[in-house]
Amino acid sequence: MSTYSYALIAAASVLILHVTGIELSFYRIDSPYDILMHIIGGVAIALFVLALIRSFIPKSGHWRLYIIIGTLVIGAAWEMFEVYFGITGHTPGTWLYGVDTVADLFNDTLGALAVILVCMRSNTAEKIYSHE
Repeated sequence: MSTYSYALIAAASVLILHVTGIELSFYRIDSPYDILMHIIGGVAIALFVLALIRSFIPKSGHWRLYIIIGTLVIGAAWEMFEVYFGITGHTPGTWLYGVDTVADLFNDTLGALAVILVCMRSNTAEKIYSHE
């Protein structure tokens, strides 16, 4: 199965879990569900970034860095989306909002690190980017 397929499966899982979380009111301020969703979202983003890297930057020796940066950029865009639509949980500009945003980006990064570790452990990415 291709990396794009894994990314689509992860993205569909995030969508289903997100809608379920909204419908069943699982989202609360600092809820474990929000943490879990950011980690799973980080996995989905990282898989998508990995697929893009494989397609457009063959033999990149910096694939791990690209995954982390790509995940952080998309995670930050999500945080801006939350502010725009007023779904932040805390008032933007406050200390609690800042802590929540940093925690969300940290959890996104944990998901990305999980993808990197699985790729390294299975030698998946190393086979493609072996010239490091």
